[in-house]
Amino acid sequence: MESNEDSKPVQGIREGFPVEREGHLPSSEIEVDGRLVPLQESHATGRVIREAAGAIPADEFILIQIVDRETRSVALDERVDLREVERTRFRVFRDDRAFTFTLDGRGFEWGSDSIPAVELRAYAEIPADFELVLGHEAGVVIPDDSEIALSKSHVAVRLFTRRRQPELITIVINGRARQVKGPKISFSEVVALAFPNPPQGTEVQFTVQYERGPDHKPSGTLIEGQSVKIKKGMEFDVTPTNRS
Repeated sequence: MESNEDSKPVQGIREGFPVEREGHLPSSEIEVDGRLVPLQESHATGRVIREAAGAIPADEFILIQIVDRETRSVALDERVDLREVERTRFRVFRDDRAFTFTLDGRGFEWGSDSIPAVELRAYAEIPADFELVLGHEAGVVIPDDSEIALSKSHVAVRLFTRRRQPELITIVINGRARQVKGPKISFSEVVALAFPNPPQGTEVQFTVQYERGPDHKPSGTLIEGQSVKIKKGMEFDVTPTNRS
């Protein structure tokens, strides 16, 4: 007959505190929903992982493993090698089904009917200069702060990534507003915008000064060969001078 002690949920794990058992040290440490959970084995079933994380009864929860820039569901009796990476990461959800979707042709599973775009970006390690789009590579852009619905149809959601289009930023050069691609502008680009037909002569040089720039350096001088990060409303003053 099973003892009362064995049938009780493991105390402390639910709050994220380690559990100490006399004479035993955890051989693995996993991360579940951002909490560190110790385990006594280097290979554990989906049931053991759920119960260690406080997801009891285990069969009422979906367990998602985050590995190799993808997510996948772990069955109750499936054994997971916890030594494959430095720290194995999981998410648990109280649900009876996993939702599937693809990202750039790679399969993903999730335990809820939506996933925050910011979380997916982190799990898939999407670079900051790439954006998420829905349906196809020319599809609708998904804002980084939005939730991606996974259950609106019986067809798996298809997501793609593509390089972000450079943002057009309005700056002022010699009193005239100009729209340019960020995030930086070079000395030669500023001069060309200020003087489409520049003064001729080998003795002519340009002085470029700016103000109302980014907080870390709102004003300064730009010299030939340099670039500067720009922001909306930044002002440039370009003056031609003769070499002395």
